Amino acid sequence: MPIAPPSPAALAWLHRLSVLLHVGAVVVWFGAVAYYPLILRPALQHSGIERAAKYLLLAAIKRRLKRVVGGAVVVLVATGVVNAWLRGYLGPGAPPDAFHARVFHAKLAVAGVLVLVFLTALPALQRVETPKLRARLFLAVHVAVLVLGVVAAAAGVVLSR
Repeated sequence: MPIAPPSPAALAWLHRLSVLLHVGAVVVWFGAVAYYPLILRPALQHSGIERAAKYLLLAAIKRRLKRVVGGAVVVLVATGVVNAWLRGYLGPGAPPDAFHARVFHAKLAVAGVLVLVFLTALPALQRVETPKLRARLFLAVHVAVLVLGVVAAAAGVVLSR
């Protein structure tokens, strides 16, 4: 006996839950990214903490943030796929209009770059031997991720209409 497709009401609730989780994951990831340049870095610069202690603290924070942000990235990708399927951007059926399809593909590209940066930037930065250059690149990566995040969020707003 075939399984009946979900009701429109069930799909609507699935979409609401998926959007809630998606937005929550965005808040976690980009809150963590914004935390470094806007809060932690200035506080450490004015704290007078010795360099060795500062590096120990940053290493502990980085380990914890990597797990938290990693979980947020997994939730973002999973809910992004669900949302795209529910909105008709993935799977069979009538594709959305050309404008929204282009916005979706642009958001997908930006999301891909963001995930790639998450997976590769910190290991790559660890290979930079000059501490001052590494710190500047670390800050630049955070700023770039925030800018790309704003672009992805703007695309998400356009796609939500």
